[in-house]
Amino acid sequence: MPENIPRDERGRSSRILLGFRRSVGSAEAPGSPTSLSRREQKGDRNPRPTGWFIGTFIAKVADLGILYVKNQYEYRDVKGKLKQLEKNLRKIQAALFEVDKRRITNPGLEEWLWDLKDSVYAAEDVIDGFEYNLLEDIAKGKNQLFFEEKSNDRAKIKNKFIDTLKLLAFCKEDLNQLDDAIKKFSELVDELGKLLKVVELNVATNKKDDAEIPNWRRTTSPVKPRPLRGRDDEVTKLKMLLKTGNNSNPDSNSFSLVSIVGPGGIGKTELARLVYNEENLNFHIKAWVCVCNNFNVRRLSIEIIESAAFHGHIVLHSINNLDEILKLTDLHSISNLDEIQKILSKCLMGKRFLVVLDDVWEESVANWENLCTAFRSGLEGSRIIVTTQLESVAKMMGTKDIVNLDGLDDKVNWELLKECSLRDQNHAEHRRLERIGWEISQKLGGSPLAAVTVGRALKYDLKEEHWRRILHKKIYEIEEKEGDIVSVLRLSYEQLPAHLKQCYISCSLFPKNHSFEKDDLLQMWMALGFVQANDKYDRMEDIGQDLINELSSRSFFVNAKRKEDKFVIHAVLHELADCISDGEYFRLDGEYEGNQPIRLPDKARHIYVTADNLVMFSKILCKKENVRSLVVAGDLSDGIPKSDFVDSLKDVLDSFKCLRLLMLSVLGSGLPKAIGGLKHLRYLEIPGDVITEWPESFCKLYHLQWVNLKMCSKNLLLPEKMNRLIRLRRLIPSPEAISTIAGVGKLTSLQELKKYHVQLKEGFEVGQLSAMNQLQGKLCISNLQHVESLKKAEQAMLRTKEHLSKLKLHWDYKGEEIIQHSKWEVAEKVIEGLKPHSNLRKLTISGYKGCKSPTWMKNKLLSNLEHLKLRNCGSWKALPPFGELPLLKILHIRSLSSIGKIDTTFFGIDKDKICVNPQKEKKENNVSFPSLEELLFDGLENWNAWDGLENGFELFPCLRRLFIWNCNNLRGPLPLPSFPRELTILLYPPSSTKFPKDTHPTSVLKIYTNNVNLIRDCLEERNRVLLCTLEIHGIFVLRSVIEKDWFFQLNSLKQLVLVNCGTYNPPELQNISFPIIRRASDAQKLNTPPAEASSKELRTRQRDEDQGWNTQPLSTSDVVHMPTPEKTDNKRSKIALGAKQDDASN
Repeated sequence: MPENIPRDERGRSSRILLGFRRSVGSAEAPGSPTSLSRREQKGDRNPRPTGWFIGTFIAKVADLGILYVKNQYEYRDVKGKLKQLEKNLRKIQAALFEVDKRRITNPGLEEWLWDLKDSVYAAEDVIDGFEYNLLEDIAKGKNQLFFEEKSNDRAKIKNKFIDTLKLLAFCKEDLNQLDDAIKKFSELVDELGKLLKVVELNVATNKKDDAEIPNWRRTTSPVKPRPLRGRDDEVTKLKMLLKTGNNSNPDSNSFSLVSIVGPGGIGKTELARLVYNEENLNFHIKAWVCVCNNFNVRRLSIEIIESAAFHGHIVLHSINNLDEILKLTDLHSISNLDEIQKILSKCLMGKRFLVVLDDVWEESVANWENLCTAFRSGLEGSRIIVTTQLESVAKMMGTKDIVNLDGLDDKVNWELLKECSLRDQNHAEHRRLERIGWEISQKLGGSPLAAVTVGRALKYDLKEEHWRRILHKKIYEIEEKEGDIVSVLRLSYEQLPAHLKQCYISCSLFPKNHSFEKDDLLQMWMALGFVQANDKYDRMEDIGQDLINELSSRSFFVNAKRKEDKFVIHAVLHELADCISDGEYFRLDGEYEGNQPIRLPDKARHIYVTADNLVMFSKILCKKENVRSLVVAGDLSDGIPKSDFVDSLKDVLDSFKCLRLLMLSVLGSGLPKAIGGLKHLRYLEIPGDVITEWPESFCKLYHLQWVNLKMCSKNLLLPEKMNRLIRLRRLIPSPEAISTIAGVGKLTSLQELKKYHVQLKEGFEVGQLSAMNQLQGKLCISNLQHVESLKKAEQAMLRTKEHLSKLKLHWDYKGEEIIQHSKWEVAEKVIEGLKPHSNLRKLTISGYKGCKSPTWMKNKLLSNLEHLKLRNCGSWKALPPFGELPLLKILHIRSLSSIGKIDTTFFGIDKDKICVNPQKEKKENNVSFPSLEELLFDGLENWNAWDGLENGFELFPCLRRLFIWNCNNLRGPLPLPSFPRELTILLYPPSSTKFPKDTHPTSVLKIYTNNVNLIRDCLEERNRVLLCTLEIHGIFVLRSVIEKDWFFQLNSLKQLVLVNCGTYNPPELQNISFPIIRRASDAQKLNTPPAEASSKELRTRQRDEDQGWNTQPLSTSDVVHMPTPEKTDNKRSKIALGAKQDDASN
């Protein structure tokens, strides 16, 4: 690596800022002499990058090139040739870095960069072909070194290549391609020498101060800002925040921050201007500073002082002496930042100030904190308004108050465009223009600056022909002027890091307003090589998610309407991406006549085409050979036979041998055989409902990483040899279908499996999971009764699966196996060998017939566990110390019929450590189940007591829901904590369990039992003092309660809620002073416990004399909230004893 490249830039893509060019749909073909001369005439004012990610590919190709020939035979001097290739690539990479750093633009360099990109693509294809041959050998079992490593990270695979490539013979075709690539790079290096001389001359004659801000980017605060349309809500919110904003600086109570965030041209500055000039906002000092990307603390401090002084907000006599007054007149002569900051601090001291920092891009916490030093001298109530396109800037500054700006309403934006284009005109004479103007406004995505830009272009010519030409133009084709929408959008693009630019541009492959799903976009970027894991601990999916988050925070992505899980690119930003791609991403999605000529851009590498157009233009498409992405969208028209589509698709696939990404919305009766020739393919999306059989060639796609089957049937049959796709990361949407193929353990790159069924057949052993360490999310291992020993269980290597968050272990004994004690002993050994990784969040154990707990449940290994469910483990006799799990929130225990008592072991309490002095013990933070919110016991038939409830330990401090169901032998008090707000109890059938006497009072009580004695205990005297709300379920319970004298002693009761009591209205309730709220429901007879209720709603059940167990869904609005009495200040959320659905598939 050349030494002149900084360490953090090595291997990253270069950003070459070059000129805009006309779109691929224009009359002039890209690269034609006419379009080039026009660009030269304009002086190349619209810089456009064309080589921003070439550096990444160069580094990749160079690294792989040397790797593939290390210790290789000298056949046809392959080793020497690839070393020469690396040398040339490094020279080019160093030159690109210099060009990028100096932001050099040159038309000749632009064309050279496109040639370079083609050459890099070709070289990468050659190296990819070598890798394909190796993967084929590994998949067929000819080379097992890969599996010995039991790892999928790319670096280790590469290291294996060093030893294994000796076994791989280069075919003649591969070597010829390598010769061609080396020859092309040598020619490019020769041309580079000439170009660099021009570059150096360009640098010498056009060097500019990077810190200088162009005039069009400088913003001011005019006394009378322009009217702001469609922003009434935002204006009101911003004014309110300026009056009552949250303090964002806990160390200082002087000022708070308000951030206005949104994409370029959306109106952030105009909104800030309007509020800045609001006379009703009482600030002593106001200052407006345009920051841009030059966040120089000294400059900003000086400009704040100058802005405030210019507007008369700094009174000179507030400065202590004449010397300091004189300093104000020549601040720029002071080089010491500390001195400048002291002057600013004195100017603001004792004043309530408002400072606007407009157009901020800086994300350095240190720089921001340095600037804030002087602000802390102001009075409380001071405010700073920050406008930015980056949500990350607002977060970096610690802003709690954010005003997000989206596009204007279509009608509002049309009114703005009309004002700019038809002002002072007789609208009656321009009805036709108004119709055209309305269509134009629909294309602008609600951008007010785009409306102003287009409106001005329309204003100069009020002829219908001119307006129609504008209608059919892209926003960037309108002649650019400083400060218009194109300049602003280009600036947004230029501020993107190089690795984000290529991701953003790739979105232009899809039509405007296309809704992207997160996973689809991530997989597309990974397939095209935009996402690279540089560290063995990095996962590509995590890196890709970071890229999406970063583009979203920079306002390039917004949530799709009514689809929060999807997002779109703003309309004008999509047009910008169209422009920048310059035909590399090309869409053939319009309606064309049969004889209409069409020409593909020479640079097209990624093509989007409708199914109809694929048939119509298949011959033209087949002329392209180096296409990397093909998206076939839409359905076939009725007049086009499906056989024509199948034939056209076959011809196209035969030509597009370099495809990395293939998305098909239409298929014939199955997958075409031509698919097997796409040896570079990484991503495949096809309609799964028409797949009746798989061609044998499909299992030769050794580079394939993602298979997305749309509309897939549940009974999907996969090809037997699919385990040869050793790079496969995900099968969507049926990852569990993969478990139906033998030898699934070869798919060591797989990210998701969900279900794995152990079988007695070869290739379906639990040990197949051994090397699948990339599995993430959820995994259910069933039929564990087929695992015969501790050793075989350990072969699953669950302890190495660090990305798994949910694990279910399921035994399914049949018939006589259930009562065979030898099977129970085997189960105890098997569960011992299935020790999970400590990162696990959710664990379910079902059907386990052992008597003992595994040791890994007792040694605090599961310290990150949040959900734990034990089900149908009838022989389990003693529960482990779950009370020690610090993060456990949900605990369900069902059908553990051998449990006789729950004692101090369950709570994680050591009897030997129980102290005589409980207060001392509490001080030492002895808390059992510190995070538990939901506890359920169901079907513990022999459970008779909570044993060993000693003083000195706090139990369940966060408990919100408690169910005890079908535990008929339970006796004694419940170990309940204090519930100062709301308590709900469910006990069914009735038992002798008692409400503990020392439980703290509660203000809301809900009763789910017909045990009237328990109700009486709950309403003992000190509870009656605070009780505000009582909720009773069922007529039987209501009758029993109102017959008791203590019911009428509830003096603090403010409302009575009756659930499923119908219209029953006994005389005792006629004269009460508080309101009665009734809830009726179409009750269904149920005999299932409440824990089976939907997790999306709280369902309450009660036992009525005439009805079975009934259910009533309660929406949030149904729950009555009463204020907590002043005697308790506990702010814990209300406690509702209900349980989420115990998902059987968990």
